[in-house]
Amino acid sequence: MPRTDDAVTNLAFLRLDREFLDTQQAGGSTTTLVIAQRQSRHGGMYHLRVGNFGDSRVLLGSADGSMFRGPGTDRGLTTDHKPDLKSERLRIQRTGGIVQEVEGVARVNGTLAVSRAFGDAQHKKTGGPCPRDHPVTCAPELEVFECSSSDFLVLVQASRLLEEHAGGLAQQHQQELEAIKNEMARRTDELRTEQQEKLRERGGKLLQQQKLNDLSVKYAQLEAEHEKVQQEASSSLLARDALESTIQTARDQQVELERKLESSRADCEAREVQLMKLQQEHGSLQQQHTELQQAHKSLQREHKQLQTEHAGAVQARKQLTSDTESLRREMLQKLQERDEHISTIEDLRADAEERLEAKQGVLDQLVADFERERQSLQADISAAKAALSQQRTEIEERDRRASVQADEDPSSELRGHPRPALSPTLHWPGDEQHGESGVPQMHGRSRCALLLCRLARPRELAINAGWRR
Repeated sequence: MPRTDDAVTNLAFLRLDREFLDTQQAGGSTTTLVIAQRQSRHGGMYHLRVGNFGDSRVLLGSADGSMFRGPGTDRGLTTDHKPDLKSERLRIQRTGGIVQEVEGVARVNGTLAVSRAFGDAQHKKTGGPCPRDHPVTCAPELEVFECSSSDFLVLVQASRLLEEHAGGLAQQHQQELEAIKNEMARRTDELRTEQQEKLRERGGKLLQQQKLNDLSVKYAQLEAEHEKVQQEASSSLLARDALESTIQTARDQQVELERKLESSRADCEAREVQLMKLQQEHGSLQQQHTELQQAHKSLQREHKQLQTEHAGAVQARKQLTSDTESLRREMLQKLQERDEHISTIEDLRADAEERLEAKQGVLDQLVADFERERQSLQADISAAKAALSQQRTEIEERDRRASVQADEDPSSELRGHPRPALSPTLHWPGDEQHGESGVPQMHGRSRCALLLCRLARPRELAINAGWRR
């Protein structure tokens, strides 16, 4: 729930706007709200809570005719929410709308002349989900003022009152034009009456002169006077024609004056429109000038930053060039050293291969000698095994005979005693190792020593050759 008066007011305006939109009306409406609240029970001061959106305006004046200088439009308490207002233009553009000038009037999306209003659903389709994020919003602008109970006047001035004021000015101009027409007609009637009175007076004088003069004596004079009267009558007719011409000229001048007055009024209206356009263009140019100044300052800052970055880049380039040159020289030196090492290694490798080939030949010869010696030893071992088997057979046969003889001879000491079992192996004098079958592997220590002496040199050569590889 909202906790402040402004939040409650905003919520109320949002609900009213939602109800207005639910009616599916195509148009909209602006509004102004003024609440006067006494500061204390016995005091004479009031709090004025003013809220508005749109072009409805609140003015505060005193009983002596002076006006309160407010912070709003034309010293009012409220600000007219027009699309050409800088804050409103930025808000409209931020929410996805555009501001276009149609016949010199800034309009939201080229149609609506106010930027805040109830309804106008077609201008509340873009932007975010919040009502404040639409091009045309119902969010009010709230202000608080102080005024006196004995000396203040609050006037709620809407756009309709301004139109009525313009209509009153037009009616006043029409009344002035009618007054000028009436004055010109009155002057024309006065001139006509004055000319007629002069003609009557002149005719009366001629009649009196004719009565006073003797008809017989002054016949010639009467004839002369008659001619003169005729001339004066002709002059009067000419004067009447001139008067009628003057009246017609006055009427033409009146028509011309009316036409000039109408043209002046149209010219005045056109100049007022031009003045409004010039004021709007002046405000737009001032805004553009401010934006250009800001952009110029921003470009100057960016230029200084780019100069600093360029100087740093040039210095870094010089350092990088120096480091690259040092690294290139170092790499060239390392490549030369590596080529020298590779050449040395190739020489050592060729020498080692030559030595290895020589030792391999010696080793192959020794292996061949060893193989021949091994075959000879195997032949000797086979012959020894055969001789040993024959000796064993003879010994067993001799023992068997001795045993049979002892059993047959009752006086023999061996009778009744067990005979020792024949040893499965024969121990050669000076030999300590035998195979599993009891047959000695060598024919004595001398033959084994000879074999080991002959095998020692090839084995050492083989070990050295493997280490070299």
